[in-house]
Amino acid sequence: MFQDYRRSLIPQSVQDVLDRTLKYWRLDRYVIGTNKKEPNYRFRLWSPYNPEAVPETIVAGFSLSQMPGCCGLCVSHDAYVISSLRGRGIGTALNELRIYLARNMGYTCLLCTDVDSNEPQKKILSKNGWKTNMTFCNKRTGNIVNLHSALL
Repeated sequence: MFQDYRRSLIPQSVQDVLDRTLKYWRLDRYVIGTNKKEPNYRFRLWSPYNPEAVPETIVAGFSLSQMPGCCGLCVSHDAYVISSLRGRGIGTALNELRIYLARNMGYTCLLCTDVDSNEPQKKILSKNGWKTNMTFCNKRTGNIVNLHSALL
């Protein structure tokens, strides 16, 4: 089920960045999967590519999922900002939003991974206080992966 997320639930600092960089935007949330005890949410940021254009486009997003079997850990995954909008503070604002949401959902710790070559994500995480817990080689893909955490 899709649900527009009320602006009153979004920190003002995040709203300010999105208003300044996108002018027109909305955030929606929907539930992924069917496990009601361990909900998984997908948040998508919509904005017209061109303010005069009618159709909206998903320009950024992230997911928050409870770690199976551990109600205190939340995993953030599938975070992205489309390449044409990078470098404008949107990723940092959405990072602030995902931490805020995870904290308000009652989690103690937020985890995420990134591929070592993903410089934009590494920059956002390092400048916002995430701790790199370990680096490993994904046996399935051969990618070097970093595991990060943030205490809430």
